[in-house]
Amino acid sequence: MQCPECKSTHIRKNSIKKGKQNHICVDCCRQFIEQYESSKGYSDEMKRDCLNFPTQCLIIHISPINFLIWRSLFL
Repeated sequence: MQCPECKSTHIRKNSIKKGKQNHICVDCCRQFIEQYESSKGYSDEMKRDCLNFPTQCLIIHISPINFLIWRSLFL
């Protein structure tokens, strides 16, 4: 195992938080866990839809509120 910050292999166990073993790098003092969970949050598709939202409203000439209502009915 190596430090994600400085890539050092001089690592020590630090504590257990939320059921996961926490480690600390002796060289740079960075704390980390061995494996991170996959990212939590919105999917790429949802992010893309949110970024395109104002453009979609302009294209079909409706207010953002009506767009959201109609979208929720069809999805």
